[in-house]
Amino acid sequence: MRPLRQGAVLLASLLPIASGFAVEASATDIKQCAGLETSQSVQPITDASTRLVLQALVQPQSVENRSSLFEHYLSSTVEHPNSARKVASSHARLVLAAERIQQGRFEEARQTLSKIDLSSTVAVDAALLLAESWRLQGNDAQSQAWLIRVVQRYSSDPQALDGLLLSARDLAADGKIREAWALYSLINDKVLANVEQVGALRDKDDTLVEDLINTRLDESRSIKSQIVKNILQSNEHTALANMRDIIEARQQLDCLANEDEGLKDDAWDESILAANVTSFQTMLKTEARINEQQLKELNAQLVNAPPEARPVIEAEITNLHEQMASLSDRLNELQREQAELPDDSLSQKKQLQQRVKATEHRVEENRVAIRRELDASLDSLQNRYRELAAETQLARAELMQLLANR
Repeated sequence: MRPLRQGAVLLASLLPIASGFAVEASATDIKQCAGLETSQSVQPITDASTRLVLQALVQPQSVENRSSLFEHYLSSTVEHPNSARKVASSHARLVLAAERIQQGRFEEARQTLSKIDLSSTVAVDAALLLAESWRLQGNDAQSQAWLIRVVQRYSSDPQALDGLLLSARDLAADGKIREAWALYSLINDKVLANVEQVGALRDKDDTLVEDLINTRLDESRSIKSQIVKNILQSNEHTALANMRDIIEARQQLDCLANEDEGLKDDAWDESILAANVTSFQTMLKTEARINEQQLKELNAQLVNAPPEARPVIEAEITNLHEQMASLSDRLNELQREQAELPDDSLSQKKQLQQRVKATEHRVEENRVAIRRELDASLDSLQNRYRELAAETQLARAELMQLLANR
């Protein structure tokens, strides 16, 4: 069951990542936006039964009777299933159908496969398995018809193209040259169109990274979904972590923007307060210098003043000392007020700008890393299409040689 085996590889790559992604993103969002109001609480992405099914899919040995578990899970109805439950249900149906085909229960298997959504990540596997059920039952015409449907709907999927290529070879081996030639021509047309689309994607700038972040895995008709699947099936991939980091960084930038708005108001209030303090200090210091000069002049007058004028000068000097003491107390009070002012908001704003710049740099670094992995995935996908094109061209050449020798 080659389609099922390849589906299991995708499952093992996808589920451990998908199951924790939303929870991590929500937790990070709350942590980075600490102090901001939030009305949403973190909810687990999967329920207990879904987690059990996902574990049984990835680790079949973890349950005693996996088929019974899947059947019970699929028989339970949920009004609004989340994405994790949809993924688990599709893969569980695929496994059950494969087991029923192995047991010769072809009609039951096809009924199970028919319930898998056409936009599911295992839709191609399901369709190929359905075609295989007809072939094993001896109905090659139905099998071939389903393979053609698969290629028409999921023409970007190399697995679908490969399945039709095998069918064309069977037809050629049975001497059905015309039918085989038609299938080879169909495959060739689809492959060449895919090669052209991959080339167009390669020529795109950074918008390709945005496209990848917004690509749904269940868009099975899209070349972009094949790129994502190719990345998932890679033994060494970091693109998903990079994408998650970009999402978290953007959430952080939103939080910093809100923080910046608050700092604008604080900076205005604090700048007014600081200006008032500075202005009073300047005025008092100026008055203190005038008083010191006046005191100096009065002391000089007192030295040369006649006895009858001295009491008046001494009274002025006493009054001036009292004013100077009052000024000194006021200056000390203003210095305490200045020390108690909050941290300079302009300095906080500079720090905030540095955090924004660092976060934007983090986004850009992730973009570069994703693009590097994207290019590698594009190369791999392009090579696969070219291999299919070469196999198809060779097969058609062999058919031409066979016809020439008749």
